[in-house]
Amino acid sequence: MTPRPAIISIISNELQHMKNQKFSILYVDDEEINLRVFRNTFEDEFEVFTATTGREGLNIFRSNLIDLIITDQRMPGMTGVEFLKEIIELNPEPNRILLTGFSDIDALSSAVNEGKIFQYINKPWDEAELKPVIYQALESYYIKRENQLLTKSLKEKTLDLEKEINAKNELLEQLRLSEQNLRIAKEKAEESEQLKTAFLNNISHEIRTPLSGLIGFANLLNDPDVSHDECKSYLKIINESGERLLQVIDDIITIAIVEAGQEVVNNVKTDLKKVFADMYEIYSKKAVVKNLSFRIFDNTCNQNNLVITDDIKLRRILKALLCNAAKFTKAGFFELSCSMKNGSLIFCVKDSGIGIAPEHHQMIFERFRQVTPTPDRVNEGNGLGLSIARSFVELMNGTIWVKSDIGQGAEFHFSIPYQPLTRNEKYPANSHAVQGENETQPVTVLIAESEYSSFVFLKLLLKPYKFRVIHTETEKDTISAFENNPDIGLAFIDTIILESSGYKLAHRMKELKPSLPVVALIAHSYYTDHKRVIKGGCDMMLAKPIHQDELKTIVEKYLE
Repeated sequence: MTPRPAIISIISNELQHMKNQKFSILYVDDEEINLRVFRNTFEDEFEVFTATTGREGLNIFRSNLIDLIITDQRMPGMTGVEFLKEIIELNPEPNRILLTGFSDIDALSSAVNEGKIFQYINKPWDEAELKPVIYQALESYYIKRENQLLTKSLKEKTLDLEKEINAKNELLEQLRLSEQNLRIAKEKAEESEQLKTAFLNNISHEIRTPLSGLIGFANLLNDPDVSHDECKSYLKIINESGERLLQVIDDIITIAIVEAGQEVVNNVKTDLKKVFADMYEIYSKKAVVKNLSFRIFDNTCNQNNLVITDDIKLRRILKALLCNAAKFTKAGFFELSCSMKNGSLIFCVKDSGIGIAPEHHQMIFERFRQVTPTPDRVNEGNGLGLSIARSFVELMNGTIWVKSDIGQGAEFHFSIPYQPLTRNEKYPANSHAVQGENETQPVTVLIAESEYSSFVFLKLLLKPYKFRVIHTETEKDTISAFENNPDIGLAFIDTIILESSGYKLAHRMKELKPSLPVVALIAHSYYTDHKRVIKGGCDMMLAKPIHQDELKTIVEKYLE
């Protein structure tokens, strides 16, 4: 059906308006007159390219943007169908019209199937017949091309939209995570505040309880009607309360030093057998009081028991674990064992106590944490022992862990590197021994102490040894006393006096008498001061308040 002229005009106008440019038509015909007529007919509306052969037409097609191809079928050298087949290989998009002067069914079939023509027109063509077909072909091509452009644009916009949606989703996810993190941080802050409040309440309880015992029973001693046996009982309670108060203060100071990152490892020659013997002496007594069995299994007996490690921290870890085992074991046993595995010392403290739920295994090592931090708890303690133990183990390049369940007891394990003391290895050790110049002459001991009460207490503790004691309170008096008394065989010096001289006092005394044992009396952090005090010229440290058994160890060590 031939479109009416009005419709043709509308299509033409729309096409021209939409593209605002002329469409290009390639017309191939071996008859020049047909080409000339075509140009004269359509060159006002379209950009017309013409060729007399298929080969020439292909060259024009390659060099120009062609919107429609019209070709004659019968041409020398290359038929219209052959030409269209090559055009399709170059660009199948433009529509194709075949002109034929013969009713050749095979040629038409080939043109439809192989040349994929839009339509064919019999020759000679008539403008009224050809023009509507050209418009239809161009409109079809334009719509197809616009659809492709729209599809491409839609895909691009879809991708952009997907990217925008993904970006917004990521932003929403970030906002959600931020909100979640803020909520978690808020919960942790609230929990931390609650824990700190509970910790402070607990510490207050742990300090006030022994302090009440100290003050209360000290006041009772003033009662003239108190019997001798009651005095002994009160003094025992005062001593136990003091020890407990000292432990609380020591734990608080230690955890503060650890949190400040100021705790250091001080490796010294350590006798494991001596460590185990000391642990047995302390905790076998506690076991007897609670009617428990306490055992030690040393599976390193075939190895060198002299190792290089931090003796003080090792003992502190073992005491924390053994104290914990004794505290939470009501019946049965608790024990300490040690073995070697893969170059490490593996310590284990096992008990038959109440056990720990698996969900609390990590929590018990945290600071300010207790499994049952309730006011009515029956077990005393500030909850810092295991936290300090873990911190010390980690400082010593070790690992600590627990195996336990409710009602099944507990096993606390920790490992530290095994570094034996070899024969070829020289390691500083305190081995001074002092003899009086005369068997009948008492050994002279110098006590440089700025606090008079501390001096009197130490002098009383030394009274059984019948030493001749010299007391000084300043650096100047100490040097003077030392120079005027060459028979001094042992010196106790308060770190306040040592620090005021920058430890020059200890070095000066060592210069005058290299064999003199110098013991530093410290009242603050025993653990962080060790290296500094030893480096400052002292041979050993004695922590305040002074314990008689520790003093005895020093006297026996240096005054054989």
